[in-house]
Amino acid sequence: MNAPQHRSPAPETLWYARGPVPTPLGIAAQQGWLNQAFSQFGTEAHALSESGDPAVRQSFYDHTQPNSVRQSGSIAALWARARGSDTRLIGLTWTDEYQALIALPESGIRTVSDLRGRRIGLPRHVDRTVDIFRISALRGCLNALATEAISEHEVEWADIDVVAPDITALHEPHPYSAEARALLRGEVDAIFVKGSQGAEASHWLAAHTVIDIGRHPDPALRCNNGTPRTLTVDAALLDNYPQLVERVLREVQRAAQWAENNPLLTRQFIARETRSSEYWAAHAYGEDVHRHMHTTLEPVYVDALQRYADFLSARGFIAHPVDVRGWISDAPLAALRASAPQGASYAR
Repeated sequence: MNAPQHRSPAPETLWYARGPVPTPLGIAAQQGWLNQAFSQFGTEAHALSESGDPAVRQSFYDHTQPNSVRQSGSIAALWARARGSDTRLIGLTWTDEYQALIALPESGIRTVSDLRGRRIGLPRHVDRTVDIFRISALRGCLNALATEAISEHEVEWADIDVVAPDITALHEPHPYSAEARALLRGEVDAIFVKGSQGAEASHWLAAHTVIDIGRHPDPALRCNNGTPRTLTVDAALLDNYPQLVERVLREVQRAAQWAENNPLLTRQFIARETRSSEYWAAHAYGEDVHRHMHTTLEPVYVDALQRYADFLSARGFIAHPVDVRGWISDAPLAALRASAPQGASYAR
């Protein structure tokens, strides 16, 4: 007979991270549900961004902080996995967003076809651990060009150097200020912007939206850093405290259900998360964003993430290929569904 396993008490702190994007984890954090949920375990929930230790905040990228969960864009999660961080993927969300190539009206660029032979700016964040903005911009631009069968070699690419605080810093400037300056100075003909702050930047530039690839009917062309977004946990947390991970997922799904029932409040929460106004949040993520916050492991989402991982690997953005299905642990979601009241959204 095997000796019984003795687990240590629940950790004092559970760390969580989310980017400035729409996530149900962000809603749960804003509502105070995480600390309420974990108080019964004697555990406090803290955001990585609240830590005064840069090494702790750095875990947004490398996911090395013990007892941590992260729900945000897929690039950092895949980058960390590729370089050996022992994490598990327990869920995906797909919230479509504004992803646009924009140009000034005087450029004469009206359609994607007009981009042939023109100069497209790509941000280059020289101080970033992994350049999420550059990767997202390149992917969005390539997807946009693909709608008119334009090769990447038929346009000119121009680097736009951005020296800005990392996401682990306490304050950041507007994310598209460098690209906007390059566009206004005529150094580039078109730039890529996304999300509510990208939509806002396009407005104050009085720019023309050449294409919003985020509204394209083909989900393969909409696939980028935020579509889908990943929910990951460190493997030791899942192995040692599966009940805590299941509780995280329960609160995430609770937030998604709350969002579906509270569209106006959800827009307010997303505006705060994305550091923008409610108007631009609705413009960027859609009037029905409250219906697209559920976390799942639907095969279509998994397949999309695998294609994105393959893109990152082929372009040299991650150190090694990532087998997405081998990364997944579906146990927390299965346990949650098994214990869910009949009719709950995550029981379907």
